Amino acid sequence: IVSLTTLMFVGCVPKKAEENKQLIMDLQKSVVNERTAVAFYDSCGNKAQRDGFIQIAKLFRAIAKSDDIHCKNFTDILVKMGVKPDSTINAFEIKETKENLMVAIANEQNEVDSVYPRLIKNSNDAKMEDVKKAYEYAFNCEKQHKELYANILKIFNDKVDGKNTNMSSVEIEQLFLPTNYYVCSTDGCFYTDSVMTSKSKCEMCTNTKDKFIEIK
Repeated sequence: IVSLTTLMFVGCVPKKAEENKQLIMDLQKSVVNERTAVAFYDSCGNKAQRDGFIQIAKLFRAIAKSDDIHCKNFTDILVKMGVKPDSTINAFEIKETKENLMVAIANEQNEVDSVYPRLIKNSNDAKMEDVKKAYEYAFNCEKQHKELYANILKIFNDKVDGKNTNMSSVEIEQLFLPTNYYVCSTDGCFYTDSVMTSKSKCEMCTNTKDKFIEIK
């Protein structure tokens, strides 16, 4: 397990806070959204663990780690600009694991369809390449998150709710779900254990394997 590394961008010196208030507002909102996502997904993982869905719990925690890296990237930029990051965590509700998966998919879909495309455009218009890169990292990861949540919800519907098998939830997870996840400590993207065996570096930032955080 490796510690999170400080995000380093080259070729761009952040503007002072007063020079771009909208960009600061966007970053602050992004920090709050990611802090809230981390708390929500960690709580969803705890709920899934209590209900016996060990691998689903692990997925929630892996995505929480991914979002935590995005939050750190945004806060690092704000600090570099001389702005104190917002520490707010919005309220959320934890329900049954299937419902939590559905909420997670809706959240990720909104970020992919609306939130990050707008933020990427705004940062590009402001000619802030470091901010744009951080948003692009998050955007690409949210697409990963949505796909993984959707795949697991489908398995949940077919094999657990659908009762198409006599296997227990533990047996279903062991057969159909990944065992471990690996999260890049710079951009937050992650791979399942089966995919990671064929990877020598991160596809987004080219980090080597030793810079990945294993979620066991």
